[in-house]
Amino acid sequence: MDPLNPQTPDPKNASEGPEQSGAGHIDLNAILLPKKETPGKTVLSAERINAGVLLEQEVAAGTDGTHAEEAPQTAAPAPASPAKPAVEESSVASLETFQRDIEKVVTEDKVSVLSIATAEANRRSGSSLSGAEPAAQTKASFWRNTAMIAAGVLFLVAASGALAYLVTRPTSVPGASPDSTSAAPFISVDAVKEITITPDETRDQVMNSLNAARLATSLPLGLMAQLFVTESSTTASGDTVAPLGAQDFLTLMAPNLPASLARAFEPSYLLGVHVYDGNQAFMILSVYSYEQAYSGMLEWEAHMEQDLLPLFSYTPSPRIPEEGVATTSAATSSQQFIQTGFVDKILENHDARVLENSSGDVYLLWTFLDRNTLVIATNDATLREIIARLKNAPIVSVPGQ
Repeated sequence: MDPLNPQTPDPKNASEGPEQSGAGHIDLNAILLPKKETPGKTVLSAERINAGVLLEQEVAAGTDGTHAEEAPQTAAPAPASPAKPAVEESSVASLETFQRDIEKVVTEDKVSVLSIATAEANRRSGSSLSGAEPAAQTKASFWRNTAMIAAGVLFLVAASGALAYLVTRPTSVPGASPDSTSAAPFISVDAVKEITITPDETRDQVMNSLNAARLATSLPLGLMAQLFVTESSTTASGDTVAPLGAQDFLTLMAPNLPASLARAFEPSYLLGVHVYDGNQAFMILSVYSYEQAYSGMLEWEAHMEQDLLPLFSYTPSPRIPEEGVATTSAATSSQQFIQTGFVDKILENHDARVLENSSGDVYLLWTFLDRNTLVIATNDATLREIIARLKNAPIVSVPGQ
């Protein structure tokens, strides 16, 4: 019996067969013995020996006159110098190669070559994806920066355009035009209405057209509108329409106007309507010479009321009689509309010449607001509104007048 393996039969009795050795109940060919322990890593150390094969080897060894105890020594070649590799390993490190690393992983970690190849493929695909991802991020960052720069440029252009508009926009009021509700000479108005006349129209026809436009003006209480008077004419180039100057307009409208007064007027003027106690007409004119204009107005007073009718007609509202005064309605009515000549009166801190009825109500006045601005109106409320608007609006001349 083998001293290393008590269950191994004695080789001397091997010739008697398995039935004589007491192994009839065990199949030796189905038993795999542990790996052989041999010095160093060899192919033999990785093999597992079948028990039947090992028995045959031992029987063969016994037939050749070799003891069974020496069979393991003859089966595996002994290393040439068992102590020398230990010295070499301690003094010189073994050369590590990729093949040796793979063999070590396969042996120790029990992995297969297929799993190693799969891991390598995954590593390469991961590196390729990681390389593509930064490229995509770089491209997205480039387009984002480009969009931000473009938006900044557009913002700067828009801001520059807005600033240029604010700097270069016109701040003065343009000349009078029938399409503008705020452009008029002297003051701002709330509406503009154009009245076009022809050279063959008579004074009565012109006055009736102007008076109809005055009565047809529809604005809230306290607002003002301009009656923009133009004259049409036929020339070689066709029909044209041009604003009518102050001298031509007053000469046509007031046949008794003194010539010296007509020559004192500048072309610019404003004929308007003030919505107050009805629709009240007014006129603002500019003069060259204050002295000449003032003397001319005094001369015109004798015919002024008649020349301005019916455009400058105004009937003040009847006053309620004071309590305790014994008057009849008939007497009050007859006294209210008794007309007197022009008298001096202070209106809105200005010296004015006015026409009053017996109740002291003004129904026609004229005054100089300064040495170059003349106002003709029908009541002191209209004068007050004109003065208020003059303080808030620049004086603008009508082009072509």
